[in-house]
Formats: sequence, structure tokens, C-alpha cells
Amino acid sequence: MIFAGIVGASITADLGSRRIREELDALAVLGVDAKRELVVPRVVATTLAMPALVFISILGVNLLNWAVAPVLLGTFTRSLDVYMVSHSILPIDLLFPMLIKNTIIGFGIGIVACHKGLTCKLGAEGVGRAVHQTVLISFFSIWMFNSFFNLAYLSVFPNAITIRG
Repeated sequence: MIFAGIVGASITADLGSRRIREELDALAVLGVDAKRELVVPRVVATTLAMPALVFISILGVNLLNWAVAPVLLGTFTRSLDVYMVSHSILPIDLLFPMLIKNTIIGFGIGIVACHKGLTCKLGAEGVGRAVHQTVLISFFSIWMFNSFFNLAYLSVFPNAITIRG
């Protein structure tokens, strides 16, 4: 949701402001395809950045847990923590929810943000409304996609919900 709010809004605002300043028309006069030069890199960037950021956050939380939990709780050893994490998180759990789901979500955020930025009404109010619509559409579509993806994932892999270790 944070990614959709920050990245989606900034892409929409950037493309919308380019539309207001008629930079898109200038690119068309020069013979440059605006969709190929402006939209495709942004969609590819959101598609690749979303799973990368999720991977960094999961890695960061586990490293922080590995470093801090034994000191604060005093009962765990670091080797026990590594053992518990390695037996509770399977590679299939990382592949489907982390990689595939977040790649699709990143692609959707990029498409929605670029479409709203390129088709906004002229003026500051039009760009503001487009940014607002981008955030709302992205939030709702992420929520719906996440619900259906998790339902399908847990139907195919019912053992993913059990506690292992």
C-alpha cells in the first residue's frame, strides 16, 4: 500500500505535469513515442522494484530479529533462531507470495499510474484528481487481488497456513 501511494502518486503527478506543460505534445512533434519512452520504463521499474523492496524488507526483519531477539529475550540462541526460520519459511512460500504476487501488483500500479497520468484533465486540479484516483484504484485493486491470490494460494498449498518447526 505504501508503494502504491508513494510511487503511483509520483508517476501520475509526473506524467500529468508533463501533459499540462505540453511536453507530451512536443515529444509527438519530434517523432518520439511517449508511451515507449515514458510509460514502458516506469512500468518496468515498478514491476521490478516491488518484489525487490519486499525482499529487502523481509530480509531486514529477519536480520533484525536474528540480531536483537537473543539479546532482549535471553532465551534464544542465534543458531536456534536460524533453525526456526529455516523450518518455518519454505522456498515455495517465498516464491509465490513474495515474487509472483508482488511482481503482478507492481505491474498493476505502474499501468494504473501511467494511464491516469497520461489521461488527466489539464490544470492542477485535474492532476490532483488523477493522483487521488490512482491511489484509490491501486489500493482497491491491491486489496482485491491480494484476497483472491491468497485464497487461490491457500487452496493449492493448504499446508502453507500450518505452523512448522
